[in-house]
Amino acid sequence: MFMTIKNDLKLVVFDLDGTLTKEHNSWGLIHSKLGVEKEAKKNSDLFFSNKIDYFKWAELDINLWKNKGLTSNKLKEIIYNNIKPFKGAKKTIQILKNRNIETLVISSGISMVCEYFKKILDFDNYISNELYFDENNRLKGIKVKVGFNKDVVLQQYIIKKNIPIDKVASIGDNINDIRLFQITPLSIAINPKDISLKKYATYTLYTNNLKKILSLLL
Repeated sequence: MFMTIKNDLKLVVFDLDGTLTKEHNSWGLIHSKLGVEKEAKKNSDLFFSNKIDYFKWAELDINLWKNKGLTSNKLKEIIYNNIKPFKGAKKTIQILKNRNIETLVISSGISMVCEYFKKILDFDNYISNELYFDENNRLKGIKVKVGFNKDVVLQQYIIKKNIPIDKVASIGDNINDIRLFQITPLSIAINPKDISLKKYATYTLYTNNLKKILSLLL
């Protein structure tokens, strides 16, 4: 399976936080900048103890930001000033695209971060959670598209694009990438934040330069 995909790779799916960027948790960064870490930790504990689902978790976290009067401009300021690309990310994307390999980001973060890094890194497409704002640019709510369901999101995408799953590779760093790894024949855990991810990955790579994944893909 590995040699087949390596010779005929059509799509590489990336996580964003901690994979294409240095910041491993954009939700956590925003919580910190808004001073709501303690409240957010309670929401996280509810989710991981199976007391709420991902949709409710996202809603509760968004309410914390709304209560702080978060505007789109303030959110952009937090993102632009604090989240930086991972070394080698832009070159890696460029090399893959030059080989006619599509690049897709599936992120359980927020779309504003993806949109910003699409401009910087030039990956082809992204799927993430969409925030929406009122007429005064104040945060109003969230449309959840991606949580721990990255496998479903990917399957829907490749059906639309007519890409066989056996020609897809995935790259990620945390437990919400497990289901993605389970359905792709080649997967790379890069600097994994949770050791449980390693057992689902074809390869585990500890590096400070994303270009190191290319030898495993091409």
